[in-house]
Amino acid sequence: MRYYDGYVRESALHRAAALASPELLPAIAERLNDWVPQVRTLAQKVLLGMVSVIDTREALRLLPAVQRLHQAGRADHSDWIASFEQALVKKISPQIIIDGLLDPDVHVARACWKLVEAWRLVPPEAAIARLLPATPDIVLARYAVETIFRLPEQVREPLFERALESSFGMVRAIALRPLLTKESTENDALAIRMATDLQAWVRMIASGYLKRRGIDVAAVLAETLQAAGANSMTMRGCLAGLAEQGSTDRLDLVRSFTRHPMARVQLSAYFAWLRLEPSRRDEIALDVLHSPHRRVRKLVLQLVHEEGVYVDAETALYLMAEHDDVDMMFAFLQSDPWASLELIVQMEPQSRQHPALRARLEREFEAWFAASMRFTAASPAQRARFQDGDIVKVLAGLASMDEQKVMRRLTFLLGVP
Repeated sequence: MRYYDGYVRESALHRAAALASPELLPAIAERLNDWVPQVRTLAQKVLLGMVSVIDTREALRLLPAVQRLHQAGRADHSDWIASFEQALVKKISPQIIIDGLLDPDVHVARACWKLVEAWRLVPPEAAIARLLPATPDIVLARYAVETIFRLPEQVREPLFERALESSFGMVRAIALRPLLTKESTENDALAIRMATDLQAWVRMIASGYLKRRGIDVAAVLAETLQAAGANSMTMRGCLAGLAEQGSTDRLDLVRSFTRHPMARVQLSAYFAWLRLEPSRRDEIALDVLHSPHRRVRKLVLQLVHEEGVYVDAETALYLMAEHDDVDMMFAFLQSDPWASLELIVQMEPQSRQHPALRARLEREFEAWFAASMRFTAASPAQRARFQDGDIVKVLAGLASMDEQKVMRRLTFLLGVP
């Protein structure tokens, strides 16, 4: 069915129709928009004829390929697509198609949504209630929440409330705005809860409502942050919210959470501290290196390489070494190849007793040697250090190279006559 000759593809389709084997369905579906009119017409006829003999799962799997024909440019397939969908709807119960909205294959799930909408298999609110908040697909979740706006007003609120439980912040934000159009004590409670959301747009909508009601948003966040039993997501939302509110009067509270046992909470606290006190970025970056969590300490790399924060290299490397974080040490020095080479030399004696570290240093020096032609100039101290014969011997041993070859490369890069 993939042969270049259209007559062969046509003959293969006839044979596939006689066999009626489910395993041939994907190949038949590929021919639905064949460039030869006779072939694509036959493929459509064969596929439509097999709907009644294949099982439910296989039939649903065909839906995405069929619906893609709406975008096909060779011919208008609308009538045939309608015929196929009608045959499918007759074969499969509406409930199975509704369950297909949560199919692990997002293409099948989206195709089921289009089928439900096109054939009105159930009221729209029932399909939305099935999708939200359960769907793991952001595209379907957004379709569903935006469809709520087209429904009668009396059915919207419970569906928007379901959407607030979605795992997607964008969906929660879309659903929250209409729920907070009216001011009430019930909505005060809702806004207070959503003001601690992890998604910035959700927090912005909730805090805007609270301010209109004259409620101190920062006080709400600080109280929730310190409440017994607050989970990590709530704490992270509160910390981000305090930063957004510019709560410099609560800096001590924010800083206290940089010592929280959970890495994600620590990170949120550091981000909030950086936003509230940007003039102390260098000091904050150094403080980050004391965290026991590597995930938190990696923030330093972002601050140094992307945001221009200064951290004394010697101090940073010392703190990284305390955590035995070789990866971070080399990542920290990535913009200074001569400092990287110094680190390789410095760690070489230790590597003699640790095969894994030895292998790592060998790889680092090989990469250094291969990329060294684009290096910048070394400092005077580095120039003196790397002309030392003992250092050259150490490096040559790491790379299993001739010492003279290493010396020639170093003297060239150092600019030594």
